[in-house]
Amino acid sequence: MTRAEGIGWALTVPALVVIGVSGVGMFRAVAAVRQLSTRFHAPLSPLMSTSDALGEWWIAVAVAACGVTCLLAMITRQRAWVRVAAPVVLALFVWSVQRLYTVDLLEWLAAGALMASAERPR
Repeated sequence: MTRAEGIGWALTVPALVVIGVSGVGMFRAVAAVRQLSTRFHAPLSPLMSTSDALGEWWIAVAVAACGVTCLLAMITRQRAWVRVAAPVVLALFVWSVQRLYTVDLLEWLAAGALMASAERPR
């Protein structure tokens, strides 16, 4: 095993964990937004509406494709920089999309709660 392979595998395993956890979070959040959107009538952000249109299963497919790409970079013996960069870049991409979605979700829930409290008779 070369140094690049060792570093690549050392980065791939945690990257796959990050991708898996972020993917499960996105899967559950998109399903929750779909259920809550009938109750809250606040407009969805562009990221949330795109994710809602795709659905949770297509989000899962896209996240799984990122994970498979990380593994393929190692298994197919790509160049050293690809073995090191692929897990880092893909894990950061999936994590950042999940983080943006979470921030949008929290803002949307706050706006929906404000609208619901304003509509409630006193």
